[in-house]
Amino acid sequence: MKNYILILILFAVCILKSYAQEPPAVQNTKPINPPISVELFGGNKYGTFQNFISKKFSPTSRFGLYHIATYNVDYKSSLYNTMVIQSIANVEIFKGLTGGVGGYMSTVGFHPIAALQYTYSGKTLFATILPTVNVASSNYQSLLMIVQYRPIITDKVKLYSRLQVYNSFENYDTRTYTYEQVRLGAELNKVQFGLGVTFEQYPGQFNLQNANVGFFIRKEIFN
Repeated sequence: MKNYILILILFAVCILKSYAQEPPAVQNTKPINPPISVELFGGNKYGTFQNFISKKFSPTSRFGLYHIATYNVDYKSSLYNTMVIQSIANVEIFKGLTGGVGGYMSTVGFHPIAALQYTYSGKTLFATILPTVNVASSNYQSLLMIVQYRPIITDKVKLYSRLQVYNSFENYDTRTYTYEQVRLGAELNKVQFGLGVTFEQYPGQFNLQNANVGFFIRKEIFN
């Protein structure tokens, strides 16, 4: 749990620093309604499909939907395929901060959850953090953090980079599953592509040696 307290601190520092560096024209906008994204990742060990949605029902609505689905397809056996889905209906509490209820589903079960979400969306930086708790049993919690940085390189090309960390645990201190995704590449015509690596850890593990290295292509739609 101490590792994730540190992650939360680093996340806050990153947001504050990046927000301070954004030009005033960016700070005055309200782009807290990012597009829907789909990503395909082909690694040396397994492939991944990921879908991410964080949108209001309308530009002026306080209500919205948060959804992230990650499917891992093992090349050798379907017995090792994994799935993690979180879907949450939420309401804006304060600018960038929402609360909601929904469900968590994986290959081992389903849990009703309550969640808080903070999102910052600027011209070059997007960041969100999502802690959840199982409303049926306080023994299960999760934490998801996504940070994307997309500075302009030329008129048509941007750098695309993303750090995505997910952790589920019991009793706030016993980790049950963790993954870390790192993506680095380019963006052209709202399509992102490049190199990526994903690390996964299960109970009793915490190392960054079991890497799934490969290539990704990502598309944003309805934007």
